[in-house]
Amino acid sequence: SGTVQTIESDPSDIGYLHCGPYYGRLEPSDERYIARQEILLLHGARFAKDEWQNSGLLDQICEKGGEYAKLSVTAIDLKSHADAASLGAAIAGLSAEGIVTGRPLVVVTPTASGKAVVSAAQADIAEGVASASDEGSLLGKLLQAWVPIGIGWMNIISDDVFERFDQIPILSIHGSRDNPGRLLSHRLEQLAKATVFQLEGDNQCFFDSPDLFVDKLISFINQVVQPGG
Repeated sequence: SGTVQTIESDPSDIGYLHCGPYYGRLEPSDERYIARQEILLLHGARFAKDEWQNSGLLDQICEKGGEYAKLSVTAIDLKSHADAASLGAAIAGLSAEGIVTGRPLVVVTPTASGKAVVSAAQADIAEGVASASDEGSLLGKLLQAWVPIGIGWMNIISDDVFERFDQIPILSIHGSRDNPGRLLSHRLEQLAKATVFQLEGDNQCFFDSPDLFVDKLISFINQVVQPGG
């Protein structure tokens, strides 16, 4: 655990928790550098990065990842209303310290923290970028895959924004008691080919069903994310 400075004109400190290698100590040719799949965990408005640890989820993901997928996992204290520029600045700060490689990440966004990812797609539209696979895509630069959870708030997002994710693997998770999240999950399924998964609980269902959440997350990553990609 520790803090890094964001890479932007007005730097700020971002707290983080991390398991896996510190890439700054490895050569890019090192097998441990190449083989890792990288997850970035954000948090909703009512929580902080420490909830990933206090709930035991961070340890579970790290243990399962070490066994099956050799994951590098980082949880950060990015404000839930942060946009893509703030997310990119935080990732750049983590990369400068060797905590992440700087490659696109699997980004897990409970509830409102998904704004940072959605705003990357909105930025691409504003810049006239045609696809996440295009060289100038902010979305493609930040994301290797996306795991939004409890996304009922996204009913305000237009279809053309969701369609920008059609080349980004998505696992959209909602709780059995989260009807708005369920509806939005299936909208993502229709517009961006998302995989949809329901857990018992509300929009914080990953806390209610932690074992199943971790198993599904690891399974999804192994299916769609190439290590070192």
